[in-house]
Amino acid sequence: MAATLVAGLLAGGDMIIGNVGDSRMYLYRDGNLSRLTRDHSWVGEMVASNMLTEERAANHPRRNALTRALGAASFVDADLTRLTLLRGDRLTLCSDGLHDMVDDKTIAEIMGSESFDLKSAARDLIGLANQAGGTDNITVALARFDEKNLEILDTKDLEANVAASRPLVQTSSEPPRPRLPSRLRSIIRL
Repeated sequence: MAATLVAGLLAGGDMIIGNVGDSRMYLYRDGNLSRLTRDHSWVGEMVASNMLTEERAANHPRRNALTRALGAASFVDADLTRLTLLRGDRLTLCSDGLHDMVDDKTIAEIMGSESFDLKSAARDLIGLANQAGGTDNITVALARFDEKNLEILDTKDLEANVAASRPLVQTSSEPPRPRLPSRLRSIIRL
């Protein structure tokens, strides 16, 4: 069994983005939504080679056939990119359970809402994916950058946080130090 990964490591005002598989990171900035990662799937490779359009790829029967994934081999190359964050940037990290069910235009509308808040946006995105059929696990993590802090909401904790009445948003002037399991450290050579 294999898994996909999308992650961001914050270093000052820069983020190092890594991905393997078809989990994605999006940036909402100045009214535009941009995909920051590339899908490592058969269909993703066909789109990158201009052999298939994004429109045809969205419903292609092989859209989930991965060409890179964690656990599929003893070593995997992760795509790494660097992004300089600007005040007001909003990030969406998600699994194919979201982006297969909710199109980029709708994600942009939610991320660009005038009344945007992390908790409501996460609930809206997950709700829309479920309404569209929810055929896969839906994982969403949202963040907003304000020049000093990265405000984060990870929806896997959403229900537990509500039940325990803990804060849903974490802020910090210093980025947390990531602790990757030793197996991941050996797979993803940063």
